[in-house]
Amino acid sequence: MVRVNIGISGDLIQSVTVKGHACSGEYGQDLVCAGVSSIMTGALNALDILFPGQCRLRMADNCMEAAAETGNEQLQAVLRTIVIQLETMEEGFPDNIKVIRKEV
Repeated sequence: MVRVNIGISGDLIQSVTVKGHACSGEYGQDLVCAGVSSIMTGALNALDILFPGQCRLRMADNCMEAAAETGNEQLQAVLRTIVIQLETMEEGFPDNIKVIRKEV
């Protein structure tokens, strides 16, 4: 299962961390993993370009993470968009992806 941890402080998203595998299909055929990977890869690239120095970004084997270094309103809008996309995936594939919000 893909686990998405959303770190929240009040109304601000502090971090989005994605780990795991959906196991919804054979290797190379797993559409849930492909969807989550596409969302996160595009998001990390956009954050890197649009908000240089305002996020800590990490892409490693089986882990992708974006952590906000500022409370920039536009940055928060992008992070909320990422969360909405991942929650939409969760609605369609609840056995393969779980989004967890935690106060940090």
